[in-house]
Amino acid sequence: MTSSTGSEVSFDKPELQHGAFTKALLDAFDDPIADINKNGLISTNGLAAYIANRVLMLTSDRQHPGMEVRYDATLFARSR
Repeated sequence: MTSSTGSEVSFDKPELQHGAFTKALLDAFDDPIADINKNGLISTNGLAAYIANRVLMLTSDRQHPGMEVRYDATLFARSR
């Protein structure tokens, strides 16, 4: 998992209190949209998709995170 491509700068915005990537990662655990299977868990693919979309939104399409998903077996609990 990377916060941006090799030719980009990872944005750190004081108003977010984190970099855009970290903010997106933290947001994923509280946002039901990240739970693509609607089962209370966030899959690897769900996390990757959520982070990609959220970082693009937070940076006005100037930062593009990357994640290689070899299999979608890891799950993360989502807060309710």
